[in-house]
Amino acid sequence: MLIAVGFLRMGSWGSAMVPKAVARQAYLDAVVNSVGQTFLSIPLCCAKCHDHKFDPFPTRDYYRFYAAFATTQMAERPAEILPVENLKGFTEGRRHVKALLDFTTEKKDVLEAKNKAADRKWYSERNMDYIPANKRQDIPDVQKPPRHNGLNYREEGRLEVRQQDEWIWTRRLERYLPMAQSVFNGADYIPNNGRKLRVPGNLDSSWRPKNTILNGGALDAPMSPITPGVLGVIYRPETKHKPDQ
Repeated sequence: MLIAVGFLRMGSWGSAMVPKAVARQAYLDAVVNSVGQTFLSIPLCCAKCHDHKFDPFPTRDYYRFYAAFATTQMAERPAEILPVENLKGFTEGRRHVKALLDFTTEKKDVLEAKNKAADRKWYSERNMDYIPANKRQDIPDVQKPPRHNGLNYREEGRLEVRQQDEWIWTRRLERYLPMAQSVFNGADYIPNNGRKLRVPGNLDSSWRPKNTILNGGALDAPMSPITPGVLGVIYRPETKHKPDQ
């Protein structure tokens, strides 16, 4: 099931250069259209803004589909490796990546320790209490040392590279974990780093999305509220299809 619902990842993802709400809408629009084309043989894009001209699919039904997927969120989720999967080279591959990660972390730690020692000296010379680097974001610049204090320009570049490499090798090491690119039900969110998606640990099970028809498909033009539809009974009331059809 975790693998199967990965089909619902078939949509654009990320909020680079666009507001998160707009990015979220683009994803849901893609999911609705993918489901429509795959299981109904009907492209649903045009019903986002107006009633479908050639098929019995009005705008209201489009947004009932939209509402049904409004809680769908991407995440990498634990899933056991199946017996039929090929694990050849897993042990060797993981060992190699772990060695690269350990090497990178060791080199990074040396540079960070040098930077931290210089920071402590900077605070001491000014009779100020030392403030860790991760807690300096909201204090004035005059109350904190330069970013790469104690490092020359070569070491600054090396530290940037080592920090990035550590993230890369940590991420690649996760390839050897039994995980599936899947989805879960939860509140709207797009993390700042969309390259690594996990189910949040503080899920609010009582959260429900507010769904409306969007006039012209615009987020800033909500109209009447809408509730999720059920496949097989989403067509216009005036049709003669029975619910089980």
